[in-house]
Amino acid sequence: MYGRPKEVPKNERREKLEKDIKKLRAENIALKEEKEAIAQSLCDANDEIRNLKVMLVKQAHTPQAHTPDSLAETLQLDLDTSESTSDILSSHGIGIAGSLAFQSRSQWAANHEYFKAWMLSDDSQALCIQGHGDMEKISPLSYLISLLHQRQSKLKKNLVLTFFCGIHAVSPFDKETSGPLVLAKSILTQLLALPDIDWDHGQGGSSVLSDLQQKDISKSQQDSFRAYLRVIGALLKALGGLHQAIFVLIDGYEYYDRRWESKMTHLIDIMTETVESFNKSREGGQVCTLKVLFTAATYSRSLAPENVSMVTINMPKDIETDRDGFQSLC
Repeated sequence: MYGRPKEVPKNERREKLEKDIKKLRAENIALKEEKEAIAQSLCDANDEIRNLKVMLVKQAHTPQAHTPDSLAETLQLDLDTSESTSDILSSHGIGIAGSLAFQSRSQWAANHEYFKAWMLSDDSQALCIQGHGDMEKISPLSYLISLLHQRQSKLKKNLVLTFFCGIHAVSPFDKETSGPLVLAKSILTQLLALPDIDWDHGQGGSSVLSDLQQKDISKSQQDSFRAYLRVIGALLKALGGLHQAIFVLIDGYEYYDRRWESKMTHLIDIMTETVESFNKSREGGQVCTLKVLFTAATYSRSLAPENVSMVTINMPKDIETDRDGFQSLC
């Protein structure tokens, strides 16, 4: 015979039930706390992602603290200006050895009232000279620019930037090289290679390169000609507070504008806008003037009166020779 199962006292059952309930409650509380902790972690992660996005947007629109060397490295520019120096020497040497007729054309341009006014004016100005002469890589106007560089670069507070499109003419069979981009890289290289500049403390104590836009630098890395021009324009303005006069002299314009007319027209637009900016800064007390000169040995369509608003000198095809020379005029 089987006996009846032993009955658990009611008190023990109640205590066990209460313990189980307490255990379940504790587990529920722990589970709830764990869920809340996970939710808070997700919330914190979302906040961190949002903050990171904001930081990236700010970085995209905030100029980076570049130095000339770091910017040159970023854009893969070699800060060697020997090529620019060689161009000046070549233009000067050919001018010195040139015929009387060659030198007389240079002298005619230097003696023109518009050229003298451009040189002597206290205002920033852009000037173009249409040579109406022979198609020469180094022309009488190249010689004029070499003399102008020789004279003005001796003055400590003056900055002279040059580029000779004729010397750096691009073969029509070369489909990869962009003449305007070669020009822009040369001008920027000359700027970044300037000696005796306190790049960390420019006018007002801020870095000279602080106004450069990171988006323009990024696009310049992709060889954007327009981005290069914006970088050059910003850098010219920044250097204005450190100089008495800045000369930008671009020779042989017709060598590039026949193939890259829209880009060379845009270069004129950027330079004339920068000239206007210098004149406005002068009203605010800045003393530096910007003198921009575009020359064409023959004729440049980009520099035609209907395309530009600057003063233009049109040289006659035939000019009377003058034996006096003019090296002292610039």
